[in-house]
Amino acid sequence: MVSSLRRLIPLVAFGALRCGSGGSNAAPSLDAGAADSAHALPPPGGGADASVSADASASADASASADASASNDAGTGTETGPSDGSTAPSEGGAPGAIGTFVGVNALITDSVANLAPIGVVREYHNWGWLGNNYDDQPYPQTLYTPDIPSFGWDWDSFFSGLQAMGVSGFPAVQGPAPWVDDGGVPPASGSPTAAASYIAHGDTMFQIAARWGKTTVADSLLKLETGQTRLSGLGTVEYFEDYNEEDNAAGFTGDVFAAMASADYDGDEGRLGATIGVKNADPNAKLVMGGLSGKYGSGSTWVSSITTFLDAARTWSAAHRTDATFAADVINVHYYSFGPGAPAPALSPEADGVEAKLAAIVSYRDQYMPGKPVWWTEFGYDTFDGSPLHAPALGSNSAFVVQGQWLVRELLAGLAAGIDRATVFELDDTCTPPASACNTQFATAGLLPMSGSPKAAWYFLATFRARLASYTYGGAVPGTSANVSIAQFADTAGPGGALVVWMGTSNASVTSGYALSLPAGTSTATAVALTDGQATGVETTLTPSAGVVTLDVSETPTIVLYSP
Repeated sequence: MVSSLRRLIPLVAFGALRCGSGGSNAAPSLDAGAADSAHALPPPGGGADASVSADASASADASASADASASNDAGTGTETGPSDGSTAPSEGGAPGAIGTFVGVNALITDSVANLAPIGVVREYHNWGWLGNNYDDQPYPQTLYTPDIPSFGWDWDSFFSGLQAMGVSGFPAVQGPAPWVDDGGVPPASGSPTAAASYIAHGDTMFQIAARWGKTTVADSLLKLETGQTRLSGLGTVEYFEDYNEEDNAAGFTGDVFAAMASADYDGDEGRLGATIGVKNADPNAKLVMGGLSGKYGSGSTWVSSITTFLDAARTWSAAHRTDATFAADVINVHYYSFGPGAPAPALSPEADGVEAKLAAIVSYRDQYMPGKPVWWTEFGYDTFDGSPLHAPALGSNSAFVVQGQWLVRELLAGLAAGIDRATVFELDDTCTPPASACNTQFATAGLLPMSGSPKAAWYFLATFRARLASYTYGGAVPGTSANVSIAQFADTAGPGGALVVWMGTSNASVTSGYALSLPAGTSTATAVALTDGQATGVETTLTPSAGVVTLDVSETPTIVLYSP
Protein backbone atom coordinates (compact mmCIF):
# COMPACT_ATOMS: atom_id res chain seq x y z
CA MET A 1 0.00 0.00 0.00
CA VAL A 2 1.11 3.54 -0.59
CA SER A 3 0.77 6.47 1.72
CA SER A 4 -1.92 9.05 1.08
CA LEU A 5 0.38 11.79 2.39
CA ARG A 6 1.42 13.42 -0.90
CA ARG A 7 1.01 17.10 -0.05
CA LEU A 8 2.35 19.87 -2.26
CA ILE A 9 5.46 21.77 -1.29
CA PRO A 10 4.94 25.56 -1.09
CA LEU A 11 5.81 27.11 -4.45
CA VAL A 12 7.20 30.19 -2.73
CA ALA A 13 10.04 28.08 -1.38
CA PHE A 14 10.72 25.71 -4.23
CA GLY A 15 9.09 26.85 -7.43
CA ALA A 16 6.80 24.74 -9.56
CA LEU A 17 8.06 21.37 -10.69
CA ARG A 18 7.96 21.10 -14.46
CA CYS A 19 7.40 17.39 -14.92
CA GLY A 20 6.18 16.70 -18.41
CA SER A 21 4.06 19.79 -18.41
CA GLY A 22 5.80 22.58 -20.18
CA GLY A 23 2.87 24.30 -21.81
CA SER A 24 2.95 22.84 -25.31
CA ASN A 25 2.64 19.35 -23.92
CA ALA A 26 -0.78 20.31 -22.70
CA ALA A 27 -3.99 19.60 -24.51
CA PRO A 28 -5.21 22.88 -26.04
CA SER A 29 -7.74 23.50 -23.29
CA LEU A 30 -5.38 23.04 -20.32
CA ASP A 31 -3.39 25.76 -18.61
CA ALA A 32 0.30 24.89 -18.33
CA GLY A 33 0.61 26.22 -14.82
CA ALA A 34 -2.18 23.97 -13.64
CA ALA A 35 -0.34 21.02 -15.11
CA ASP A 36 2.84 21.94 -13.25
CA SER A 37 1.14 21.91 -9.88
CA ALA A 38 0.32 18.23 -10.22
CA HIS A 39 3.96 17.32 -9.68
CA ALA A 40 5.20 19.26 -6.68
CA LEU A 41 7.32 17.36 -4.18
CA PRO A 42 5.94 16.27 -0.81
CA PRO A 43 7.27 18.22 2.15
CA PRO A 44 10.66 17.52 3.73
CA GLY A 45 10.68 14.54 6.04
CA GLY A 46 7.23 13.22 5.03
CA GLY A 47 5.14 11.75 2.26
CA ALA A 48 7.40 8.88 1.29
CA ASP A 49 5.65 5.94 -0.29
CA ALA A 50 5.45 2.75 1.64
CA SER A 51 6.78 -0.24 -0.22
CA VAL A 52 4.62 -2.41 -2.45
CA SER A 53 3.05 -5.28 -0.56
CA ALA A 54 5.20 -8.23 0.36
CA ASP A 55 3.34 -10.53 -2.03
CA ALA A 56 4.14 -8.28 -4.95
CA SER A 57 7.70 -7.54 -3.95
CA ALA A 58 8.58 -11.15 -3.34
CA SER A 59 8.46 -11.78 -7.08
CA ALA A 60 9.17 -8.25 -8.21
CA ASP A 61 12.49 -8.01 -10.01
CA ALA A 62 14.19 -11.12 -11.29
CA SER A 63 17.54 -9.35 -11.36
CA ALA A 64 17.39 -8.03 -7.76
CA SER A 65 19.14 -9.94 -5.05
CA ALA A 66 17.17 -12.05 -2.58
CA ASP A 67 18.22 -9.77 0.24
CA ALA A 68 16.99 -6.67 -1.57
CA SER A 69 13.74 -8.37 -2.51
CA ALA A 70 13.11 -9.45 1.05
CA SER A 71 13.45 -5.88 2.25
CA ASN A 72 10.71 -4.57 0.02
CA ASP A 73 8.04 -4.92 2.70
CA ALA A 74 9.88 -2.75 5.19
CA GLY A 75 7.91 0.33 4.21
CA THR A 76 10.72 2.72 5.14
CA GLY A 77 10.63 4.74 1.94
CA THR A 78 14.38 4.29 1.27
CA GLU A 79 16.86 1.47 1.43
CA THR A 80 20.47 2.14 2.41
CA GLY A 81 23.09 0.81 0.03
CA PRO A 82 26.89 0.95 -0.05
CA SER A 83 28.34 4.36 0.82
CA ASP A 84 31.97 3.46 0.31
CA GLY A 85 32.05 3.72 -3.47
CA SER A 86 31.57 -0.01 -4.03
CA THR A 87 30.01 -0.76 -7.37
CA ALA A 88 27.10 -3.14 -7.44
CA PRO A 89 25.84 -3.63 -11.02
CA SER A 90 24.26 -0.21 -11.47
CA GLU A 91 22.78 -0.57 -14.92
CA GLY A 92 20.74 -3.73 -14.46
CA GLY A 93 22.07 -5.93 -17.25
CA ALA A 94 23.87 -6.12 -20.57
CA PRO A 95 24.20 -2.94 -22.66
CA GLY A 96 21.11 -2.51 -24.80
CA ALA A 97 19.12 -5.10 -22.86
CA ILE A 98 15.62 -4.46 -21.53
CA GLY A 99 16.97 -4.33 -17.98
CA THR A 100 18.74 -1.07 -18.84
CA PHE A 101 16.15 0.19 -21.34
CA VAL A 102 13.07 0.47 -19.11
CA GLY A 103 12.71 3.00 -16.31
CA VAL A 104 10.43 5.33 -14.40
CA ASN A 105 10.28 8.95 -13.25
CA ALA A 106 10.29 9.48 -9.49
CA LEU A 107 10.96 11.79 -6.55
CA ILE A 108 13.42 11.58 -3.67
CA THR A 109 10.57 10.57 -1.34
CA ASP A 110 9.68 7.46 -3.35
CA SER A 111 10.41 3.98 -2.07
CA VAL A 112 13.39 2.30 -3.71
CA ALA A 113 11.55 -1.01 -3.35
CA ASN A 114 8.69 0.28 -5.49
CA LEU A 115 11.03 1.71 -8.12
CA ALA A 116 13.59 -1.03 -8.66
CA PRO A 117 11.29 -3.55 -10.40
CA ILE A 118 10.52 -0.94 -13.10
CA GLY A 119 14.19 -0.19 -13.78
CA VAL A 120 16.27 2.96 -14.23
CA VAL A 121 15.05 5.93 -12.18
CA ARG A 122 14.95 9.52 -13.43
CA GLU A 123 14.78 11.55 -10.23
CA TYR A 124 13.32 15.07 -10.42
CA HIS A 125 15.65 17.38 -8.60
CA ASN A 126 15.16 21.15 -8.45
CA TRP A 127 18.44 23.07 -8.55
CA GLY A 128 17.31 25.12 -5.56
CA TRP A 129 17.03 22.01 -3.37
CA LEU A 130 20.81 21.65 -3.42
CA GLY A 131 21.34 24.68 -1.19
CA ASN A 132 21.20 24.50 2.57
CA ASN A 133 19.19 27.71 2.79
CA TYR A 134 16.92 28.93 0.05
CA ASP A 135 17.77 32.62 0.42
CA ASP A 136 21.48 32.37 1.14
CA GLN A 137 23.61 35.03 -0.50
CA PRO A 138 26.00 35.35 -2.10
CA TYR A 139 26.76 32.51 -4.48
CA PRO A 140 28.52 30.03 -4.23
CA GLN A 141 25.99 28.07 -2.24
CA THR A 142 26.95 25.03 -0.20
CA LEU A 143 25.73 21.68 -1.45
CA TYR A 144 22.91 20.07 0.50
CA THR A 145 23.71 16.72 2.09
CA PRO A 146 21.74 14.41 4.42
CA ASP A 147 23.37 15.99 7.47
CA ILE A 148 20.71 18.69 7.63
CA PRO A 149 18.04 16.81 9.63
CA SER A 150 15.30 19.39 9.10
CA PHE A 151 14.98 18.29 5.48
CA GLY A 152 15.23 14.52 5.68
CA TRP A 153 16.03 14.05 1.99
CA ASP A 154 18.85 11.55 1.63
CA TRP A 155 20.06 11.34 -1.96
CA ASP A 156 23.14 9.34 -0.93
CA SER A 157 20.97 6.51 0.37
CA PHE A 158 18.47 6.88 -2.48
CA PHE A 159 21.03 6.34 -5.24
CA SER A 160 23.02 3.71 -3.35
CA GLY A 161 19.78 1.92 -2.48
CA LEU A 162 18.86 1.68 -6.15
CA GLN A 163 22.35 0.46 -6.96
CA ALA A 164 22.13 -2.23 -4.29
CA MET A 165 18.93 -3.50 -5.94
CA GLY A 166 20.61 -3.79 -9.34
CA VAL A 167 19.30 -0.64 -11.02
CA SER A 168 20.60 2.89 -11.48
CA GLY A 169 19.25 6.36 -10.88
CA PHE A 170 20.12 9.79 -12.18
CA PRO A 171 19.06 13.31 -11.17
CA ALA A 172 17.34 15.73 -13.55
CA VAL A 173 18.47 19.13 -12.21
CA GLN A 174 15.84 21.62 -13.26
CA GLY A 175 14.68 25.14 -12.63
CA PRO A 176 16.32 28.13 -10.94
CA ALA A 177 18.25 28.67 -7.72
CA PRO A 178 17.18 31.71 -5.71
CA TRP A 179 20.76 32.68 -4.82
CA VAL A 180 21.74 33.19 -8.49
CA ASP A 181 20.83 36.64 -9.84
CA ASP A 182 17.04 36.77 -9.88
CA GLY A 183 16.83 32.99 -9.62
CA GLY A 184 16.30 32.68 -13.34
CA VAL A 185 17.84 30.34 -15.87
CA PRO A 186 19.10 31.89 -18.07
CA PRO A 187 20.44 34.34 -15.46
CA ALA A 188 19.46 38.00 -15.41
CA SER A 189 23.03 39.23 -15.94
CA GLY A 190 25.42 38.28 -18.70
CA SER A 191 24.74 37.18 -22.24
CA PRO A 192 22.36 34.20 -22.38
CA THR A 193 24.44 32.70 -25.20
CA ALA A 194 27.75 32.95 -23.31
CA ALA A 195 28.86 29.82 -21.45
CA ALA A 196 30.38 32.08 -18.76
CA SER A 197 26.86 33.14 -17.76
CA TYR A 198 26.31 29.65 -16.41
CA ILE A 199 29.28 29.25 -14.08
CA ALA A 200 26.91 28.84 -11.14
CA HIS A 201 24.97 26.08 -12.85
CA GLY A 202 28.11 24.32 -14.06
CA ASP A 203 29.58 24.55 -10.57
CA THR A 204 26.56 22.76 -9.11
CA MET A 205 26.81 20.06 -11.77
CA PHE A 206 30.49 19.62 -10.81
CA GLN A 207 29.59 19.27 -7.14
CA ILE A 208 26.93 16.58 -7.61
CA ALA A 209 29.18 14.64 -10.00
CA ALA A 210 32.00 14.93 -7.47
CA ARG A 211 29.78 13.39 -4.79
CA TRP A 212 27.92 10.65 -6.67
CA GLY A 213 30.27 10.00 -9.58
CA LYS A 214 33.02 7.39 -9.76
CA THR A 215 36.05 9.67 -9.29
CA THR A 216 37.23 10.91 -5.91
CA VAL A 217 37.72 14.68 -5.97
CA ALA A 218 40.14 16.51 -3.68
CA ASP A 219 38.40 17.39 -0.43
CA SER A 220 39.41 21.02 -0.77
CA LEU A 221 37.20 21.32 -3.86
CA LEU A 222 34.01 20.18 -2.13
CA LYS A 223 31.57 22.95 -1.20
CA LEU A 224 29.98 21.67 1.98
CA GLU A 225 28.64 23.33 5.08
CA THR A 226 30.71 22.92 8.23
CA GLY A 227 29.74 19.69 9.95
CA GLN A 228 28.39 17.95 6.88
CA THR A 229 29.77 14.56 5.84
CA ARG A 230 32.56 15.14 3.36
CA LEU A 231 32.29 12.44 0.70
CA SER A 232 33.31 12.11 -2.93
CA GLY A 233 33.40 9.39 -5.54
CA LEU A 234 30.49 7.38 -4.15
CA GLY A 235 30.10 5.71 -7.54
CA THR A 236 26.32 5.61 -7.50
CA VAL A 237 25.43 7.89 -10.44
CA GLU A 238 26.79 7.86 -14.00
CA TYR A 239 24.33 10.16 -15.80
CA PHE A 240 23.41 13.74 -14.85
CA GLU A 241 20.57 15.59 -16.60
CA ASP A 242 20.92 19.37 -16.59
CA TYR A 243 17.37 20.68 -17.09
CA ASN A 244 13.82 19.65 -17.95
CA GLU A 245 11.80 20.80 -20.96
CA GLU A 246 14.03 23.81 -21.53
CA ASP A 247 12.43 24.36 -24.92
CA ASN A 248 9.32 25.44 -23.03
CA ALA A 249 11.14 27.54 -20.42
CA ALA A 250 11.23 31.32 -20.77
CA GLY A 251 14.39 32.54 -22.43
CA PHE A 252 15.66 29.19 -23.64
CA THR A 253 16.37 28.57 -27.29
CA GLY A 254 18.72 25.97 -28.72
CA ASP A 255 21.72 28.28 -28.71
CA VAL A 256 21.04 29.45 -25.15
CA PHE A 257 20.80 25.88 -23.94
CA ALA A 258 23.99 24.90 -25.80
CA ALA A 259 25.85 27.64 -23.92
CA MET A 260 24.64 26.31 -20.56
CA ALA A 261 25.36 22.72 -21.58
CA SER A 262 28.92 23.69 -22.48
CA ALA A 263 29.42 24.97 -18.93
CA ASP A 264 27.70 21.94 -17.42
CA TYR A 265 29.67 19.46 -19.55
CA ASP A 266 33.32 20.43 -19.14
CA GLY A 267 33.40 24.03 -17.99
CA ASP A 268 33.25 25.22 -21.61
CA GLU A 269 36.29 23.10 -22.50
CA GLY A 270 38.02 24.24 -19.32
CA ARG A 271 37.78 27.95 -20.04
CA LEU A 272 35.57 28.45 -16.98
CA GLY A 273 37.93 26.64 -14.64
CA ALA A 274 38.67 23.13 -13.45
CA THR A 275 35.75 22.97 -10.99
CA ILE A 276 32.93 23.61 -13.49
CA GLY A 277 31.07 20.81 -15.28
CA VAL A 278 30.52 17.11 -14.68
CA LYS A 279 33.51 15.95 -16.75
CA ASN A 280 35.94 17.92 -14.59
CA ALA A 281 34.61 16.14 -11.51
CA ASP A 282 34.37 12.69 -13.07
CA PRO A 283 35.64 11.96 -16.59
CA ASN A 284 33.35 8.91 -16.58
CA ALA A 285 30.23 11.01 -15.94
CA LYS A 286 27.81 11.57 -18.79
CA LEU A 287 25.70 14.68 -19.30
CA VAL A 288 22.12 14.13 -20.42
CA MET A 289 20.52 17.16 -22.05
CA GLY A 290 17.27 18.23 -20.42
CA GLY A 291 14.34 16.43 -22.02
CA LEU A 292 12.77 18.40 -24.87
CA SER A 293 8.98 18.50 -24.81
CA GLY A 294 8.48 19.83 -28.33
CA LYS A 295 5.34 21.47 -29.64
CA TYR A 296 2.18 19.56 -30.42
CA GLY A 297 0.17 19.92 -33.59
CA SER A 298 -0.63 18.23 -36.86
CA GLY A 299 1.78 16.34 -39.07
CA SER A 300 5.45 16.81 -38.29
CA THR A 301 4.99 19.66 -35.79
CA TRP A 302 6.50 17.82 -32.84
CA VAL A 303 9.45 16.39 -34.78
CA SER A 304 10.21 19.75 -36.43
CA SER A 305 10.15 21.61 -33.12
CA ILE A 306 12.65 19.16 -31.62
CA THR A 307 15.03 19.21 -34.58
CA THR A 308 14.85 23.02 -34.88
CA PHE A 309 15.97 23.32 -31.26
CA LEU A 310 18.79 20.82 -31.84
CA ASP A 311 19.83 22.66 -35.02
CA ALA A 312 20.34 25.86 -33.03
CA ALA A 313 22.28 23.98 -30.35
CA ARG A 314 24.57 22.44 -32.97
CA THR A 315 25.12 25.79 -34.67
CA TRP A 316 26.17 27.44 -31.40
CA SER A 317 28.48 24.53 -30.59
CA ALA A 318 30.16 24.65 -33.98
CA ALA A 319 30.90 28.34 -33.50
CA HIS A 320 31.99 28.33 -29.84
CA ARG A 321 33.58 24.97 -29.04
CA THR A 322 36.89 23.85 -30.50
CA ASP A 323 35.52 20.33 -30.84
CA ALA A 324 32.51 21.83 -32.70
CA THR A 325 30.27 19.33 -30.90
CA PHE A 326 27.11 19.86 -28.87
CA ALA A 327 28.15 19.34 -25.26
CA ALA A 328 25.87 16.52 -24.17
CA ASP A 329 26.35 12.78 -24.21
CA VAL A 330 22.64 11.94 -24.56
CA ILE A 331 19.81 13.42 -26.66
CA ASN A 332 16.61 13.49 -24.64
CA VAL A 333 12.95 13.93 -25.65
CA HIS A 334 9.46 13.74 -24.14
CA TYR A 335 6.33 12.74 -26.00
CA TYR A 336 2.74 12.06 -24.87
CA SER A 337 -0.08 10.68 -27.02
CA PHE A 338 -2.76 13.28 -26.32
CA GLY A 339 -6.13 12.83 -27.93
CA PRO A 340 -8.43 15.74 -28.86
CA GLY A 341 -9.00 16.51 -25.16
CA ALA A 342 -11.28 15.30 -22.39
CA PRO A 343 -13.77 13.73 -22.39
CA ALA A 344 -12.17 12.07 -25.45
CA PRO A 345 -9.38 9.68 -24.45
CA ALA A 346 -5.71 9.75 -25.32
CA LEU A 347 -4.43 7.78 -28.30
CA SER A 348 -2.78 4.39 -28.33
CA PRO A 349 0.85 4.28 -29.53
CA GLU A 350 -0.22 2.76 -32.83
CA ALA A 351 -3.06 5.22 -33.46
CA ASP A 352 -0.72 8.12 -32.72
CA GLY A 353 2.16 6.91 -34.90
CA VAL A 354 4.59 7.07 -31.97
CA GLU A 355 7.14 4.77 -33.58
CA ALA A 356 7.45 6.98 -36.67
CA LYS A 357 7.80 10.17 -34.60
CA LEU A 358 10.56 8.71 -32.45
CA ALA A 359 12.26 7.15 -35.48
CA ALA A 360 12.47 10.62 -37.06
CA ILE A 361 14.46 11.86 -34.05
CA VAL A 362 16.73 8.81 -34.25
CA SER A 363 17.25 9.46 -37.95
CA TYR A 364 18.17 13.08 -37.20
CA ARG A 365 20.67 11.82 -34.63
CA ASP A 366 22.17 9.40 -37.13
CA GLN A 367 22.70 12.20 -39.64
CA TYR A 368 23.81 15.09 -37.44
CA MET A 369 24.81 13.79 -34.00
CA PRO A 370 26.07 10.23 -34.55
CA GLY A 371 27.09 8.25 -31.51
CA LYS A 372 24.81 10.02 -29.03
CA PRO A 373 22.10 7.80 -27.53
CA VAL A 374 18.51 9.01 -27.78
CA TRP A 375 16.44 8.72 -24.60
CA TRP A 376 12.69 9.09 -24.25
CA THR A 377 12.39 10.11 -20.64
CA GLU A 378 8.70 10.99 -20.37
CA PHE A 379 5.59 9.28 -21.71
CA GLY A 380 2.49 8.02 -20.02
CA TYR A 381 -1.28 7.93 -19.58
CA ASP A 382 -3.69 9.01 -16.86
CA THR A 383 -6.34 6.65 -15.53
CA PHE A 384 -9.01 9.22 -14.53
CA ASP A 385 -11.44 9.96 -17.34
CA GLY A 386 -11.49 13.69 -16.62
CA SER A 387 -7.93 14.08 -17.89
CA PRO A 388 -7.15 14.90 -21.54
CA LEU A 389 -4.48 12.19 -21.37
CA HIS A 390 -6.58 9.36 -19.99
CA ALA A 391 -6.53 5.76 -21.13
CA PRO A 392 -10.12 4.61 -21.70
CA ALA A 393 -11.84 1.45 -20.59
CA LEU A 394 -12.08 -0.85 -23.62
CA GLY A 395 -14.49 -3.77 -23.55
CA SER A 396 -13.93 -5.69 -20.34
CA ASN A 397 -10.58 -4.00 -19.79
CA SER A 398 -10.61 -1.17 -17.25
CA ALA A 399 -8.70 2.07 -17.75
CA PHE A 400 -6.03 0.65 -15.43
CA VAL A 401 -5.52 -2.36 -17.69
CA VAL A 402 -5.50 -0.22 -20.83
CA GLN A 403 -2.92 2.10 -19.25
CA GLY A 404 -0.72 -0.94 -18.73
CA GLN A 405 -1.33 -2.25 -22.25
CA TRP A 406 -0.45 1.08 -23.84
CA LEU A 407 2.64 1.70 -21.71
CA VAL A 408 4.15 -1.66 -22.67
CA ARG A 409 3.25 -0.98 -26.31
CA GLU A 410 4.93 2.45 -25.99
CA LEU A 411 8.09 0.61 -24.93
CA LEU A 412 7.80 -1.65 -27.95
CA ALA A 413 7.33 1.37 -30.22
CA GLY A 414 10.43 2.99 -28.73
CA LEU A 415 12.47 -0.15 -29.29
CA ALA A 416 11.31 -0.39 -32.89
CA ALA A 417 12.23 3.27 -33.44
CA GLY A 418 15.76 2.77 -32.14
CA ILE A 419 15.39 4.61 -28.84
CA ASP A 420 18.09 3.68 -26.31
CA ARG A 421 16.18 4.24 -23.05
CA ALA A 422 12.55 4.89 -22.08
CA THR A 423 11.33 6.06 -18.66
CA VAL A 424 7.63 6.06 -17.87
CA PHE A 425 5.99 9.09 -16.26
CA GLU A 426 5.60 8.45 -13.34
CA LEU A 427 5.63 6.26 -10.20
CA ASP A 428 2.88 7.96 -8.16
CA ASP A 429 -0.49 9.57 -8.63
CA THR A 430 -0.85 13.01 -7.04
CA CYS A 431 -4.59 12.93 -6.37
CA THR A 432 -7.38 10.49 -5.57
CA PRO A 433 -10.40 10.46 -7.94
CA PRO A 434 -12.93 11.93 -8.19
CA ALA A 435 -11.19 15.03 -6.78
CA SER A 436 -11.23 17.89 -9.25
CA ALA A 437 -7.41 17.96 -9.22
CA CYS A 438 -7.53 14.62 -11.05
CA ASN A 439 -8.81 16.40 -14.16
CA THR A 440 -5.27 17.79 -14.56
CA GLN A 441 -3.10 15.89 -16.98
CA PHE A 442 -0.44 13.70 -15.32
CA ALA A 443 -2.25 13.73 -11.93
CA THR A 444 -3.26 10.07 -12.33
CA ALA A 445 -0.43 8.94 -14.63
CA GLY A 446 1.18 7.07 -11.75
CA LEU A 447 1.77 3.35 -11.53
CA LEU A 448 0.76 3.57 -7.88
CA PRO A 449 -2.37 5.27 -6.55
CA MET A 450 -2.20 7.44 -3.45
CA SER A 451 -3.58 4.54 -1.44
CA GLY A 452 -4.28 0.90 -2.14
CA SER A 453 -2.62 -1.68 -4.34
CA PRO A 454 -0.42 -0.88 -7.35
CA LYS A 455 -2.19 -0.36 -10.65
CA ALA A 456 -2.14 -3.03 -13.32
CA ALA A 457 0.51 -1.01 -15.19
CA TRP A 458 3.03 -1.48 -12.36
CA TYR A 459 2.67 -5.24 -12.66
CA PHE A 460 2.72 -5.20 -16.48
CA LEU A 461 5.94 -3.15 -16.59
CA ALA A 462 7.59 -5.13 -13.79
CA THR A 463 6.83 -8.35 -15.66
CA PHE A 464 8.05 -7.01 -19.00
CA ARG A 465 11.35 -5.94 -17.48
CA ALA A 466 11.85 -8.97 -15.22
CA ARG A 467 11.17 -11.51 -17.96
CA LEU A 468 13.22 -9.71 -20.63
CA ALA A 469 15.94 -8.09 -18.50
CA SER A 470 18.79 -9.86 -20.30
CA TYR A 471 17.16 -9.74 -23.74
CA THR A 472 17.91 -7.33 -26.58
CA TYR A 473 15.47 -6.19 -29.24
CA GLY A 474 15.86 -7.95 -32.58
CA GLY A 475 13.25 -6.24 -34.73
CA ALA A 476 9.71 -6.80 -35.95
CA VAL A 477 8.51 -10.13 -37.30
CA PRO A 478 5.77 -10.20 -39.94
CA GLY A 479 2.45 -11.47 -38.63
CA THR A 480 -0.04 -13.58 -40.55
CA SER A 481 -3.22 -11.88 -39.36
CA ALA A 482 -4.37 -8.29 -39.61
CA ASN A 483 -3.33 -6.05 -36.69
CA VAL A 484 -1.18 -8.72 -35.04
CA SER A 485 2.25 -7.30 -34.20
CA ILE A 486 5.28 -9.38 -33.25
CA ALA A 487 8.65 -8.28 -31.86
CA GLN A 488 11.64 -10.60 -31.53
CA PHE A 489 14.25 -10.59 -28.74
CA ALA A 490 17.55 -12.43 -28.24
CA ASP A 491 18.79 -13.49 -24.81
CA THR A 492 22.29 -12.20 -24.01
CA ALA A 493 22.51 -14.67 -21.12
CA GLY A 494 21.78 -17.86 -23.04
CA PRO A 495 20.79 -19.48 -26.33
CA GLY A 496 17.08 -18.76 -26.12
CA GLY A 497 14.94 -15.87 -27.23
CA ALA A 498 11.51 -14.36 -26.97
CA LEU A 499 8.65 -13.14 -29.11
CA VAL A 500 6.22 -10.49 -27.88
CA VAL A 501 2.89 -10.60 -29.67
CA TRP A 502 -0.10 -8.26 -29.41
CA MET A 503 -3.01 -6.69 -31.24
CA GLY A 504 -2.23 -3.10 -32.21
CA THR A 505 -5.87 -2.08 -32.03
CA SER A 506 -7.84 -0.08 -29.46
CA ASN A 507 -11.22 -1.79 -29.43
CA ALA A 508 -10.63 -4.86 -27.22
CA SER A 509 -9.92 -7.06 -30.23
CA VAL A 510 -8.74 -10.64 -29.80
CA THR A 511 -7.38 -13.03 -32.42
CA SER A 512 -8.17 -16.52 -31.17
CA GLY A 513 -6.01 -19.52 -31.96
CA TYR A 514 -3.23 -17.53 -33.60
CA ALA A 515 -0.51 -19.74 -35.12
CA LEU A 516 2.81 -18.22 -34.00
CA SER A 517 5.90 -19.47 -35.82
CA LEU A 518 8.99 -20.06 -33.69
CA PRO A 519 12.63 -20.09 -34.84
CA ALA A 520 13.98 -23.32 -36.25
CA GLY A 521 15.31 -25.66 -33.60
CA THR A 522 12.97 -24.51 -30.83
CA SER A 523 12.02 -27.34 -28.50
CA THR A 524 10.29 -25.59 -25.59
CA ALA A 525 8.11 -22.51 -25.30
CA THR A 526 6.33 -20.69 -22.48
CA ALA A 527 3.74 -17.93 -22.72
CA VAL A 528 3.92 -15.24 -20.03
CA ALA A 529 0.70 -13.26 -19.61
CA LEU A 530 0.95 -9.74 -18.20
CA THR A 531 -1.47 -9.99 -15.29
CA ASP A 532 -2.73 -7.51 -12.71
CA GLY A 533 -1.40 -8.45 -9.26
CA GLN A 534 1.45 -10.63 -10.60
CA ALA A 535 4.88 -8.98 -10.78
CA THR A 536 6.39 -11.66 -13.02
CA GLY A 537 3.24 -12.60 -14.93
CA VAL A 538 1.47 -15.92 -15.31
CA GLU A 539 3.11 -18.77 -17.23
CA THR A 540 1.50 -21.25 -19.59
CA THR A 541 3.49 -24.05 -21.19
CA LEU A 542 3.14 -24.14 -24.99
CA THR A 543 3.77 -27.25 -27.08
CA PRO A 544 5.46 -26.52 -30.42
CA SER A 545 4.16 -28.52 -33.38
CA ALA A 546 6.10 -28.24 -36.64
CA GLY A 547 7.67 -25.06 -35.29
CA VAL A 548 4.34 -23.41 -34.42
CA VAL A 549 2.50 -22.70 -31.16
CA THR A 550 -1.11 -21.63 -30.87
CA LEU A 551 -2.35 -18.90 -28.55
CA ASP A 552 -4.96 -16.17 -28.27
CA VAL A 553 -3.60 -12.70 -29.03
CA SER A 554 -5.15 -9.66 -27.36
CA GLU A 555 -4.31 -5.98 -26.94
CA THR A 556 -2.25 -6.91 -23.88
CA PRO A 557 1.18 -8.02 -25.14
CA THR A 558 2.07 -11.64 -24.42
CA ILE A 559 5.69 -12.72 -23.97
CA VAL A 560 6.58 -16.08 -25.52
CA LEU A 561 9.91 -17.40 -24.26
CA TYR A 562 11.56 -20.15 -26.30
CA SER A 563 14.72 -22.23 -26.15
CA PRO A 564 16.40 -24.97 -28.19
